[in-house]
Amino acid sequence: MKNILIVNLKRFGDVFTTAHIVNSYVTENPNNKVSLLVFKEFERAAKNIANVDQVFTIDREKFLTFSKNKIFSNAFSLEKLFKDLQEIKSKDWDHVFNYSNDRVSTHLCSFFKPNATNTIGLTFSNTCSIEYSSEWDIVFNDVLTSYKYSPINFVDTYHKMANLNKAKRSTVLKTNDEHNKAAFTNLSQIRKGDSETEQEAKKIIGIQITASANRKELSRNELISLIDEIAADERYCPVLLMAPTEREREIVRSINSEFNDSLISIEADFLALNSVLMNLDLLITPDTAVKHAADLLNTPTIELSLAEAPLFKQGATNEDSIIISKRVDHRYFTIKEWNDHKEHQYQAIKHTDILMAVEFLLEGKLLDNQALSSDITVYQPVADKLGTRLEAIAGFKNPSIEINRLLGRQFINHFFGQGEDNTIFSSASLFSKEDTTIWLNESKELLTDFTKDLLGTLRSLLQSKDNSREEFVGNLAGLLDYCEGLNIASIPAIIFRARLEVLNTQDLDSSIKEIEGLLYELKGDLQKLHKTIKSFEDFIFTKGKEDRMFSRRGPSATI
Repeated sequence: MKNILIVNLKRFGDVFTTAHIVNSYVTENPNNKVSLLVFKEFERAAKNIANVDQVFTIDREKFLTFSKNKIFSNAFSLEKLFKDLQEIKSKDWDHVFNYSNDRVSTHLCSFFKPNATNTIGLTFSNTCSIEYSSEWDIVFNDVLTSYKYSPINFVDTYHKMANLNKAKRSTVLKTNDEHNKAAFTNLSQIRKGDSETEQEAKKIIGIQITASANRKELSRNELISLIDEIAADERYCPVLLMAPTEREREIVRSINSEFNDSLISIEADFLALNSVLMNLDLLITPDTAVKHAADLLNTPTIELSLAEAPLFKQGATNEDSIIISKRVDHRYFTIKEWNDHKEHQYQAIKHTDILMAVEFLLEGKLLDNQALSSDITVYQPVADKLGTRLEAIAGFKNPSIEINRLLGRQFINHFFGQGEDNTIFSSASLFSKEDTTIWLNESKELLTDFTKDLLGTLRSLLQSKDNSREEFVGNLAGLLDYCEGLNIASIPAIIFRARLEVLNTQDLDSSIKEIEGLLYELKGDLQKLHKTIKSFEDFIFTKGKEDRMFSRRGPSATI
């Protein structure tokens, strides 16, 4: 049995995603006890997760009130925080897991470290330098935050950090028997409809109309058109979902007024919502906590990834779901970028795109690239060796971005010695011969330049032991420039930068020696990158050869 504390100082959606790893810990050993530390305002989400032993909270509103009030000193507010944490501090933990990896959670996990046999994620040393528990922490904290088109999602990275196998979904979120019965009864009645002549039960499509920010929501006109089309289709019944807040009630009333108050709406808190989601045939939602709950409950979902929603890091993972996004080379993935360029932003997703997605998921009808809006991409989660990847299945596909993202995933396999996954190569090889050739040539050229710059840096390092170190410093800065690219070579560069930033040496000579070791590690990583590119090139050649043989012998021949 293990006693595990997970520190997650994020918002509702992020707290919900903790359920994945809680489920995996309990599946590993039913006697494991998992506790959570969250901000008090998100306690409702934490208490909604099944198999959580205890939920600890930090009342940051009270803490900020004390710290900003001139009557109280900062020491008073810190003392209040210290007292709130004493129950955690008094316990012994097998694992303390820094789930959010921000500065506050890192300080807290460092504070709990003396009481922990093992810490997972970032902590601070006694000199306040960053300490990693494994190189998976670097992937989570540096690669996924710096590399724009993330090759791996947060949930899978968390499991790798914890050296834990991701469990299949079991009882992940709590439900209430009374809510389950009411949801099943009421939604079954809705499926039957009012007419006794209806031959087939209707499929219920839940529509989450709000998100944490307006920019993440479908525009009102498109939302009204979508609801209108679904309501007019005899096969479906739209149901509007809302939280028990006056703001959401007002929005639903406003939308319902467009339909003479004929729409069905369901108001539910998190616990009741779980029962509703389990009884839907499909959910349509922007990036919300509701999306994460549906994903955990295995409810098929059409996720509308808008504004700065973290598509590749926190998109839906259920293989029966899809994600519709504005083409990623026209998107921004941080709120700052979005605000800086919002005058150029437009909502590319149309209600017609969503309706095609409904037909795809509920009726098995293929997506029509010609009919989809020109500036959107449709992704679907696919299982592979690393966990779940998003595969572009329709709409606009940028070959360079998608191949970089997929082969970046394969590089991570090589980096951690996990072997190759040919399903990744298969996905990357679906692009045209011209596109893959361009990518291969550009990547090989970039890798050659990177390797030359690395060798030049090593030479200047050796020379700097007797001469000026100015050339070495300039060459080192040149290596770090590779972190800023949108190509696969950025990944080993970012890992090198992360290793460099946590050096903790006492003098210049020791630092130079440590940097020399890191440069040789980078050399090894570039060899792994070369292996990734070469293996993909060999796969393309072999696949092309097999395709040519198949073409000559005919589709019915035995090969």
